Amino acid sequence: MSLATRSETGPEAAEKTYESMAPVYDDFTAGSDYELWLGHFLPLLERHGLPSRGALLDLGCGTGNSFLPMLRRARGRLVIVGSIGDRFTPPFGGPLAASKSAIASIADAFRQELAPWGIDVVLLEPASIRTDAIDKLQRDSQSAADEFSPDGRDLYGDAYLGMVGAALKREEKGSPPDVVAERVQTVLTMSRPRARYLVGKDAQTLANLVRFVPTSTLDALRRKIFNLPAPGSRAVTPIREGVSR
Repeated sequence: MSLATRSETGPEAAEKTYESMAPVYDDFTAGSDYELWLGHFLPLLERHGLPSRGALLDLGCGTGNSFLPMLRRARGRLVIVGSIGDRFTPPFGGPLAASKSAIASIADAFRQELAPWGIDVVLLEPASIRTDAIDKLQRDSQSAADEFSPDGRDLYGDAYLGMVGAALKREEKGSPPDVVAERVQTVLTMSRPRARYLVGKDAQTLANLVRFVPTSTLDALRRKIFNLPAPGSRAVTPIREGVSR
């Protein structure tokens, strides 16, 4: 796979990188709600319009560095859509939450690195957003459970599917994708955006829980929300209350 190197700059390098990564990006996002999200977002931009100096670019799979020379010349703005998962980790969601934390770290680094050129970097952290991806999550989670080993199914099968069921119910009651699209549009056009914005139903609540609630209390709340077994309930020798492990 041929990619533009860090020493290559300008539109040609950006196009080279984007075209090289496009097949991988398309395969990675196949079956996701990406097209659905764009279907909500692009008409919104058309209705409200953007400043003539503005441009919307899809910077997927690490192609952003090749576009930086153009952003510097235009004093553009980088809006990164992450997730509340960079703050709130659900059970069985470690890899996903880790990827969201990585996105947040990249946004923090870009914000500092690009500040000398007047480029604002803004991270959006959506929470419950209701899209057709709910059906995909249900199918994928059941497929994943079907592939558990016998031991894995015995140890985690019920807890995993219980977590997925609870998560799906919350997503079904989530905000429409328009709230994310509207926030992107606002951030792209406002004069002095903040570094981060929480978006969607439950986003502020989850952020406050992580910030103010003790970890042990938050864990107990997550167990209740996601229907997890009580601590020690599946130990071979049940752990008595008040006895250290």
